Amino acid sequence: MTLAATYPAHLEYLQRGTEAALAAHGFDAVVLCSGSQAARNRFDDQMWPMVPTPAYAHWCPLADPDTFVVIRPGARPRLVRTIVDDYWEVPRPPESNHFWSCFVVVEIGEGHAGDALPGGKVAVITRDPGTSPPGTVNPPGLIAALDVLRTRKTAYEIECLAEASRRAIQGHRKVAELFQTGTPSELEMHLAFLAASEQDEMWAPYKGIVALGNHAAVLHFIAYTRDRVAGDTSLLVDAGGKYLGYPSDITRTHARGDGSAARRFAELIGHMDALQQEVIRRIRPGLPYEEAAPTS
Repeated sequence: MTLAATYPAHLEYLQRGTEAALAAHGFDAVVLCSGSQAARNRFDDQMWPMVPTPAYAHWCPLADPDTFVVIRPGARPRLVRTIVDDYWEVPRPPESNHFWSCFVVVEIGEGHAGDALPGGKVAVITRDPGTSPPGTVNPPGLIAALDVLRTRKTAYEIECLAEASRRAIQGHRKVAELFQTGTPSELEMHLAFLAASEQDEMWAPYKGIVALGNHAAVLHFIAYTRDRVAGDTSLLVDAGGKYLGYPSDITRTHARGDGSAARRFAELIGHMDALQQEVIRRIRPGLPYEEAAPTS
């Protein structure tokens, strides 16, 4: 399958579910906001990476700031883009162009969102309530109803998640190879993961954890050192990939060395891997998560 083939069916599923949710909660339309870029601090001109509002990202892979998806029952979804003439920076282009033809695309100038948005009783879902368009902002009932749509993955979403996993797997395999054949530092392995998974650190779904030895006792260890650890040791890597807004999250533990402690730990890792594979074999399409979870 290709994105061009699976994405229209994905939108049809979202359209049906969203129309039902709007009717149930008494709204004429909903505006899903990507969000605005935020400054890292007031004393600098650097911005945080753009991470769209989840409800928006469910519909559109375009991660541009101040962009809106407008859904009104019986109408094609509208993609409203704010075009800014800026020499300072430019949004990252999408990795695929499969989605454009599925929307009515409207381009507006900065500060003119209200000109392209619908009238009537409108819900607005945004991560930035202070700068949102007019409407009922983040109504809890509607958000809950739309969240239900995210519990079942469409063929399009499965395709995106598979690519995100493939990218992360490339990184994990490279790090495992480096660890077992040499004495790389945590920083070297972190950079090797990014290179092998073809990601900039800001494109990754989260900052990867690369922890040698007792550093793995810290849940979110990202204080990578440049130290090279020789001999028996362990490595924990928790790092993922992202594709069109869909992330993967993979954790692996490795042991190195011939000492008794290293051998016992390697055996424990092997047993845990066997148990994990058994749980995976029990999972099947359509099985609710709450039914699969107790088996783990």
